[in-house]
Amino acid sequence: MEPAAKDAAGESPDAVQDVVNRVKQAVARVEKLADVNNASGNQNVTTVQNSDSKTAVWIMLVASALVLGMNLAQMGQISDLKTQVRRLEDYQNTTFMLVPELRKQVDERLKANKQKVGN
Repeated sequence: MEPAAKDAAGESPDAVQDVVNRVKQAVARVEKLADVNNASGNQNVTTVQNSDSKTAVWIMLVASALVLGMNLAQMGQISDLKTQVRRLEDYQNTTFMLVPELRKQVDERLKANKQKVGN
């Protein structure tokens, strides 16, 4: 037997031809699968649905609107409370002007309470 002829890479021509044939067969199979896939109407389109993040955004928006509504509703109550505090301060000042001894008693009680608390 004669030694088989080899190419520059050290492979015999039959082995190279065998590899080429196998590659051609693989390409033919892939093309056949692509044709079957296209014929069946399957378009290899990927659709990503991101419904979880959309839901989270809606929850955040609803919660923000709720907090904003609560803040707007309480603004009226806060201004009403400020008015009541002003009226009470006026009433207290008027009382202290009429009865100055009462101011001394209130101041003494406030000092005693601060000492109990430790301030």
